[in-house]
Amino acid sequence: MDVRIIPITSIFAAIFLSMTLSGDVLSEGTPSIKIENRIWDFGCIPRGEKTGKTFKIKNTGSGDLIIEKILAGCPCLDAGISSDRLLPGEEGEVEVVYDSSGKDTGEDIVSVYVFSNDPSEKKTEIKMFATVTPGGDRKSAPGDVPRMTSAALFADLEKGKKMILLDVREKDNYEMRHIPGAIWFPRAEYEKNADSASGMLDGLDKSDLIVVYCGTGYNSAFVAKDLIRRGYSAYNLDGISTWTNNGFPVEEERGNTPE
Repeated sequence: MDVRIIPITSIFAAIFLSMTLSGDVLSEGTPSIKIENRIWDFGCIPRGEKTGKTFKIKNTGSGDLIIEKILAGCPCLDAGISSDRLLPGEEGEVEVVYDSSGKDTGEDIVSVYVFSNDPSEKKTEIKMFATVTPGGDRKSAPGDVPRMTSAALFADLEKGKKMILLDVREKDNYEMRHIPGAIWFPRAEYEKNADSASGMLDGLDKSDLIVVYCGTGYNSAFVAKDLIRRGYSAYNLDGISTWTNNGFPVEEERGNTPE
């Protein structure tokens, strides 16, 4: 029987060719993941309704980016990706759907985690906020309150303009994220009775410019209007949802992400 000896270099060449044709060989270089708008606010959502967001993902590195898995941090989320492999410079999409069914009213914070072979960021978090409302009719916010946009506030703060920022949301929401320098000033406590309101106002000066905000500008409008009635110069911000979606900075006092 004839025995044919095949050089080992030929064997490796054949394996490499097979892997190349099947698309299993990664390009040389280091992948790098980039996701736009990694912090997003859906704004107000009536309980029971759904909303969604498409997040752009790009491989800004020099090697192939492999998406190993996507983990939704809440049963209320449904997430998927357009491709689990992105070549250098290639873009894809992460589709996320948020379902508010069964949620308590108030601000909800949820996350989606993208696991990849990016050596510098194995797990990338996409953090999302939503203000769940009871649904149906509710009392309209006062419309005769001076408003300020997030862009205008950011520009004024960048110029060093002195302002007092009041966050009227619940404490958990304030601790999760708030505009840098903002004071926790909960609407529920403020409106409880005259004594509690007077105590909260002790540190405010009527010569100060006050900007009041909540998630979307609804609750803060009531507080801003009452401050104006008391003789303060107050503005109602369009909400931390708009502030966040513009990419402006926030402070976080606590957080928890799964491994």
